[in-house]
Amino acid sequence: GLNHPPGRCHGRGTQRSFDNKNKSIDAMRQIDVHTVIDGARFTRFHWMVMALCALLLIFDGYDLFIYGVVLP
Repeated sequence: GLNHPPGRCHGRGTQRSFDNKNKSIDAMRQIDVHTVIDGARFTRFHWMVMALCALLLIFDGYDLFIYGVVLP
């Protein structure tokens, strides 16, 4: 037979750890995403993100506005 270093065996030990992972995945709690989103609040952080996105849109379009006014 072949001499494998400890912890590198590809026999029953690997299958056993794979089975344990499947059991933990099956035992995980399921979350209804729609309920979480419906119950979420629109916080100050969300307003700040919206304001920053609006400023980015304004400043991004400003250069095109200036080109339209100055170049003709």
